[in-house]
Amino acid sequence: MDDEPMTMPSSAATDLAAVLTRCGSDLDSLDLATVAEALGEVRRASDALREALHDRGWGTGLDEWGAFDELTGDGVDGVEDLIDDDEEDTEPLEGDRFSWQARYDFVVTDPDALVARARARSLEVDPDVDPDEALEEHGGPLGLLLLLDGPQFRDYDDHGAVMAYGTDTFASVERTLDEIGRDAGEQSYPLA
Repeated sequence: MDDEPMTMPSSAATDLAAVLTRCGSDLDSLDLATVAEALGEVRRASDALREALHDRGWGTGLDEWGAFDELTGDGVDGVEDLIDDDEEDTEPLEGDRFSWQARYDFVVTDPDALVARARARSLEVDPDVDPDEALEEHGGPLGLLLLLDGPQFRDYDDHGAVMAYGTDTFASVERTLDEIGRDAGEQSYPLA
C-alpha cells in the first residue's frame, strides 16, 4: 500500500490552473520546442488531476485497461510486459543538440486542382497505393505533396496552392524534442 497522502482533486485542479497560467503564453510560441515543453507541463498537471479524481472514486471517464482489453483481448496481467518491452533506452546521448525548424505557409486558391495534383503525384510515386487513402493518411493534398516531393519543393502555384511565406531557423537547444516528449510521457509534438 502506498504511504503517500492522497492528492485532493481541488489541489490538483489548482495546480493545473497555475500551470496553464504559467505556460499559456508559451503555447502561442512559434518555437516548436517551447510549445512542446509547455504541453508536457500541462499534460503532467492534467494527468495528476485525473489521478486525483480516480483515487477519490470518480473514475476518469475512460477505463484505459478495459479499453485495452477490448481492443486486444488481453488481460491486464500482460499489459505491463508489453509496455516494458516497448520502452526504448532512455539514457540521453552525449553531444551538442541542434534544432532545425521550418514553417511554410500556403494559400490554397484551387482545392480541386491541388487534390488532382496530389492524386497524380501519388500514382507516379507508387501506382499500387490508393491515392485517396494516401490523401487521408497524410492530412490532405498539401501534406501528401510535401511528403512526396520533400520540403525543399514548394512550387505548387500551377496546382492551386501559392506559397505565402516561409522561414527556417537553426539553433543550438538544451533538449531535443524526443527528450521533451519522454519527460511529457508522450511521443507527439505540436505541428502548428
